[in-house]
Order: sequence, then structure tokens, then C-alpha cells
Amino acid sequence: MQAGRVVALGDVDKLKDGWCAKCGTRIPGVFTKSEAGKRREWAIPCLSPGRLPYCYCLSWSKMKSHTVRLSIIFWLLVLLVATPAFSQVTVIFARHAEKAAAPPKDPPLTDAGHKRAELLASMLADSGVTAIYVTDLQRTQQTAAPLAARVHIKPTAIPASNTAGLIKAIHELKSGVVVAIGHSNTLPAIIAGLGGPTVTISDSDYDNLFVLTVGPTQSSLLRMHYGSSVPVPPAGEKTQPMTPGSPVK
Repeated sequence: MQAGRVVALGDVDKLKDGWCAKCGTRIPGVFTKSEAGKRREWAIPCLSPGRLPYCYCLSWSKMKSHTVRLSIIFWLLVLLVATPAFSQVTVIFARHAEKAAAPPKDPPLTDAGHKRAELLASMLADSGVTAIYVTDLQRTQQTAAPLAARVHIKPTAIPASNTAGLIKAIHELKSGVVVAIGHSNTLPAIIAGLGGPTVTISDSDYDNLFVLTVGPTQSSLLRMHYGSSVPVPPAGEKTQPMTPGSPVK
């Protein structure tokens, strides 16, 4: 059996002689779909040393969450190993989740936003988070709340207008994995201030996830997406950098 190939559908079962012990499906397969309770399901194999292979059946939504979560953990390991021990600071940036339309100055998350916050927590719960930063606005605090509860870390609130304060706080760290929840027009400046490349975030985008490894002389950035995506904004639309007195987004 080749790693990464779809094998069979069913509950977690041992596979013997190239067949699923429960459903009898032959192991060598490229892609399998099935209707189980009117729900499309995928299956992926898992090989463990000294054990028989298992058949893992995951719903499509769980499959996406599981895959993204493993990808984040993998890249965190790669970035941490590639960075000298004296400067192992990895920062995971995310914009707050979907916000309501009112009140305009400090809106809470919508139902979709709360679901995205839960998804973010499930993805990062095992990433070794050592610090969480939010802004003074409730939409960032609500986005970080599920993760903070899982890892038992109290988020540190720094005003959204004080991007220099957050950059300074991260620079003072010697090691660890930091999660920072910000805004579409503040995160680009923070990433750049930590030595990362120039990025832009549309005001309609909520699914961006940035993993920045801060080194003593240079930083490296990995950009990913998680959860459901929103329609692509009109061509040429960009979020303008925050200027003194302008509202955060």
C-alpha cells in the first residue's frame, strides 16, 4: 500500500492482506466516495511502524480540517528545525473571523465567525502555542477565545493602533510559538516590521493564515488558507495600510 492513497470506507478497522476487514474493499485504490447516511465520505490510510495499516474514514469537512491541521504542524516543525535554537520564534498570524455589521466601531463575530474561531482552535491546539496576542477590539478577542481555552493561555491585548508595541513584544521573545490575531490593515505592517515580505489582505478575506519564523538576521513566511473561502474580491481591490486615526478592519 502506498502512503497518501485512498483505500476504503468504514470505521477505524485493521486491514489484512490488502483488504478492509470490515467492508472488504481492496486496498489499492486511487479515490473512493460513498453515500453513508447521505454524507459523502473520504478515506485515507495511515501506516504505523509495527502495526497493520488502518482505514480512517473522515467526512469532507473533517477531512479538510484534519489535512490543514497536519500541514500546519508539519510546517511548524520544518520552520523550527531550520531555525537555530537561540532564535526559535514562530508567529502565526490570523485576521479575526467574520464580523457583524453593527455596531460599526466594535462589532462582534457572526455565527460563521464563531465557527471559524473554533476551527482555528482545533487546528492550532497541538502546535505548542506559548503566547497569544489580540487587539483591544472584541472581534479579535472572540476569535482567539476558543484557542486560549484549549491551551490555557490568557491572551495579551495590545491596542490595534499600537502595531509597534506588538512588534516589540515579539522581538523580545527568545523562543516559542506565538499566535497573533489582528486586522486586515494592521497585520501586513506587523509582518513587515518583523522582517517578513509585503503582503496584502482584502477586506473580504477571513481565511488567511500566516506562519512567520523570526530569525536573528532574516525571517521566512508561509501563507496558507483555512476554513471556507469567500468570493474573490473585484480585481485591483486591496486593503489600504492603516494610517493614524483610520479605523481598523
